[in-house]
Amino acid sequence: MSTTLWEAALALPVWPSRDHIRGPIDAAVTLLEYGDYECPYCGAAHAIVSAIQAHMAAELRFVFRHFPMTTNSSACPAGGGGGRGRGCPGKVLGDA
Repeated sequence: MSTTLWEAALALPVWPSRDHIRGPIDAAVTLLEYGDYECPYCGAAHAIVSAIQAHMAAELRFVFRHFPMTTNSSACPAGGGGGRGRGCPGKVLGDA
């Protein structure tokens, strides 16, 4: 039986000046989320990500990259469509 070994690599590496990062920079696991600050589903994922962060603590580096939807990006029920800093899931990492 043969085994294939591979290593995951991002086309665009995590970079502190570009990405929103929580957790140790040298953590064993990186969870990268591409999300839209105005997407209610991305906002709903926040509780799940927070639970994973609490469980894994220093083993996890969570990275959020803003990736705007190309359709109806003003559909944020929490803030009325104003985008980042107006009650939308942009507060995911506390950056109002």
